[in-house]
Amino acid sequence: MVHAYLLGDWMSNLMPQIGWMLDNTDLEILVYSGDKDFICNWRGGEAWTLATKWGSKSEFNAQPYLPWLVDGTPAGELR
Repeated sequence: MVHAYLLGDWMSNLMPQIGWMLDNTDLEILVYSGDKDFICNWRGGEAWTLATKWGSKSEFNAQPYLPWLVDGTPAGELR
């Protein structure tokens, strides 16, 4: 039943809204994609975040990936 309710936004393009929120609000935005889940397209997530049009796009895109640590233990990477 939960799966059926979520089908309505299966492939919604929220990129324009994310760009607007980044430019016009103080919200912090997290885009998370796990690379160990076969259904998560983390390369696609990377591509759309790099393509999103907003005021700090070039500064964001120029940043390298850095280790994300949880209690000093590597848990992933972030930009």
